[in-house]
Amino acid sequence: MTLSHYTLIFILIFNFFPARYASAQTPFCGYDASIQRINILDPGSPAKKAELDNRIYENLLNKKQHKTAGTFVVPIVFHIMHNNGPENIADSVVVKAVEELNLRFHNATPYFDSTGNQVNIQFCLASVDPQGNPTSGITRTVTNLTNITYGPYDDTLKSLSRWSPLLYCNVWVVREILGTIAGYASYPVWAGNGNDGIVVEAAFLNNSHVLAHEAGHYFGLAHTFSFSCNNQNCLLEGDQVCDTPPDTSQFAFPCLWNSCSSDTQDTTGLSPFLTDVNELPNYMDYTSCPLSFTQGQADRMEMMLQMARSLLLISNGCGGNPGQAVPVAGFTFSASTCNNGEVVFNDSIAVNSITTEWDFNNDGLYELTGHSLTYTFPSSGNYLVTQRVTGLGGQTTTSQMVAVIKGSTFNYPIVVPSSPMDTLLVCAGDTLLFEGDPGGTSYLWSTGETTPSITVVADTSMAITLTMTDATGFVWSTACAPVYLVVYPNPTPVITYNDSLGYTCQGDILSLTIPNPAPGLYTWFVYHVSTGWFNTGNHSYNYDYYPDPVNGNSFVVTYTNPAGCNSVSDTLLIQAQPLPFLPGVPLYVNGLTLNYPSPQAQFQWYNGTTPIPGANSNFYTVTGTGCYQLRAWNSAYPECDTYTDTVCFEFTGIKELSVSINISPNPVKSTLTVSGLNILQGESMYKIMDVNGRIVMKGTFIGKDALTIDCSVLLSGCYLLEIVNRNEIYRRKIVVLEE
Repeated sequence: MTLSHYTLIFILIFNFFPARYASAQTPFCGYDASIQRINILDPGSPAKKAELDNRIYENLLNKKQHKTAGTFVVPIVFHIMHNNGPENIADSVVVKAVEELNLRFHNATPYFDSTGNQVNIQFCLASVDPQGNPTSGITRTVTNLTNITYGPYDDTLKSLSRWSPLLYCNVWVVREILGTIAGYASYPVWAGNGNDGIVVEAAFLNNSHVLAHEAGHYFGLAHTFSFSCNNQNCLLEGDQVCDTPPDTSQFAFPCLWNSCSSDTQDTTGLSPFLTDVNELPNYMDYTSCPLSFTQGQADRMEMMLQMARSLLLISNGCGGNPGQAVPVAGFTFSASTCNNGEVVFNDSIAVNSITTEWDFNNDGLYELTGHSLTYTFPSSGNYLVTQRVTGLGGQTTTSQMVAVIKGSTFNYPIVVPSSPMDTLLVCAGDTLLFEGDPGGTSYLWSTGETTPSITVVADTSMAITLTMTDATGFVWSTACAPVYLVVYPNPTPVITYNDSLGYTCQGDILSLTIPNPAPGLYTWFVYHVSTGWFNTGNHSYNYDYYPDPVNGNSFVVTYTNPAGCNSVSDTLLIQAQPLPFLPGVPLYVNGLTLNYPSPQAQFQWYNGTTPIPGANSNFYTVTGTGCYQLRAWNSAYPECDTYTDTVCFEFTGIKELSVSINISPNPVKSTLTVSGLNILQGESMYKIMDVNGRIVMKGTFIGKDALTIDCSVLLSGCYLLEIVNRNEIYRRKIVVLEE
């Protein structure tokens, strides 16, 4: 993409199953998919989340945590959604699950980790229901929705049993969630919504950290691997926590494994980590190592509880007087540049407010009461709005200036784009031009620049807004219509493969992969001398192939990210090492001598699975009963080996015949005469075998002086004649010629 003006772009990407959900052995979290669904149901959610995250950022940056001397206590209720199956768990399992959850949040034995930190949040199993009645904090509902998927089933399930999500942390327990998903939770921006809460499989409430993981999401933590290796501002990028290193490891990798070899150091000085730091085992990862929360995660959860989920702190769900009830005023509002004078006010960042009152005219009179409301200003202008909150600890107030624009037409202060809440999907490194209205006297962009236009090099996702003062002194703002710049990395794929030996053998499966795959589409191309380049149709980050041992194969991977950016890997040439050729069955000649006629670099004879010491030539003389096999390989590639079939021998103790037997003619074309047999006692047997030991002719006789055998039916070649009489045997090599 080149320097250009952008118009409205709407691209919706919805994927329930990211690439990391690949192993049936690992229970995964559906948090990311639930966020995507929320964004579809509520298109304003990204803006609300960005606003909330920015408030959190400002408070954490300026150390404005509302710290208290004690521990925050949150009432929690479990809704057992069952169909009389194993998901209908006993109350004791729930009680133990809450105990384990509290121990994990407090980093206490048996879940203590020396690198971990205590989260000053504890959960009480609700003892008072929303109607003020005593309760066990556990409800049970019979339903066939206990095996659920996202979407309408989620909505329906939660509607069957739900306590006020403002005053209780709701946990719905089900039997199964899409097979590999162990649980999912809602982000605090949806606090109080009907879908707000945690869903978890019953099987993961027993001695599992899944509930602690989902509770982390409930209080505003992301997966440690949710973002890129970029770490230029650790409170805004990555998982928005400074003491968790950049991480893209989406599977249960080894402990202290580093998945980011290209991470950049935080430029604000907030992060304690330099580049290339091993990731710490964390509840918000998929690692199986000892788990913990960092201090930064604890601070973010406590801050999120006091701002977005503050009503939990005044809930009577645990009985008695609510704790931590000192009120702190604070409110957010939507800019009115695109709402005809209507401004939405919300006290979600106020702490411990029981009632909230509003003065919109700066006359000292509080016209309206409510935690969230819409006020329509009569005309355009700047208005000082004052909020008064009342809690158990008294009253506090705060005031903010609100710029109001009323009317159907106005000079919108940002030229590009021209519609509210545009989302631009761009590639890393793209250059974008944003221009303000030329009639302004001053400009302030969200980037900090004060020029009428700005050029942005896309290196990180951000919201672009402009505040402009016109010639009349009126302040215009695009706070309600930011441009969401979503930057997708476009890494060049690097192909690696299973080369632990340093070579690949003929017939082996070549497993190629792209380490640390980015979201997007991978396409594999293979070159073969007989077909040229061809598209394999494989769109995964890994690919299995049987390479050509003669000509080899070349491999190329193309990558397309969600913004449509493309990159191509270097060409990788791999040639499999050929296997030594061996016949199916070893020759056996000269009695019991096994022979392979074409010498190779290295040989080893085996009796069964045991190598025969010193038997390292291309032939071996059998000396005892057993099943014999030859292995051959090239000394340069010892793993590229091949084996003959097995030939078995059994020694029965038969002695050689001491009589004088004559065979003629030899070589023979038709009839073979064997004479001198009259001294044999009883029945005798004869066999003719080929060089591979297969019997091609046999028969019996009694009391004959001479035996005739028709050899005209045999192919020309060498054969072995055996005559067996009781415990004695006679062997003779014969040669058959064509007539």
